Amino acid sequence: MAERVAFGDIIGLAKTQVDAHMLGLSRADELLRESGFETAVAEPDVCSAFADPAETTNSALIRKWLAENDDSVLCFSDRLDADDAVLIFRKLMYQLDNHGLLKKHGGKIKALYFAGLPTACDAIRQLYKGEVGVLRGDE
Repeated sequence: MAERVAFGDIIGLAKTQVDAHMLGLSRADELLRESGFETAVAEPDVCSAFADPAETTNSALIRKWLAENDDSVLCFSDRLDADDAVLIFRKLMYQLDNHGLLKKHGGKIKALYFAGLPTACDAIRQLYKGEVGVLRGDE
């Protein structure tokens, strides 16, 4: 089960691309910072890498971004297509797991969150019971 987010954690915020939904990510960043949390928002090239995290160059870029920011919490969002979001998130989880980035494997990331369309959130919740927190797009 994911650990609670605490002050002192660095919360990485990422999505698959820079688009109209970037405002939601910016607002989440603003609210977290106003609440005293430290955040790291993925730059456009890193966001693009999250669109295909299994590709070798993208996986390396994501790992580099996580390491540079010392993120202990990762919040990932994809609101464009529920099926694609689930597939991308599964690939991301595989990469995080395979490269030992999750705390359960000795890595730094102690908590993961997914924000997206309701059907994607329901699928992620079912696939990763207790491991990943979700924020449904209709909340």
